[in-house]
Order: sequence, then structure tokens, then C-alpha cells
Amino acid sequence: MPSTQFANVGFELAEWEYLGTQGGEYRYRYSFNGWTQGTVACTPS
Repeated sequence: MPSTQFANVGFELAEWEYLGTQGGEYRYRYSFNGWTQGTVACTPS
């Protein structure tokens, strides 16, 4: 779960769903109050 790099913009308040890996990136979908806001791709460090 992406926490440190996104915590400063309030993403810790979102509900995260792990979508799996794609192109070497970890992909997540995040939502607030049941409404999907978008997806985030995180490159493994």
C-alpha cells in the first residue's frame, strides 16, 4: 500500500484496493466514501 509518498496529500484517508502489477508497477485504485477517485501506479523501490 502506498503510504509514505502519498500521506502528505491526504491519501491515507482513502480506501485502497490493490489491482495487481502491470508493466512492473504496483497498481492501486483509491476511493472516498465509496466513490472511485482514480488509480495510482507505484514503481517498486
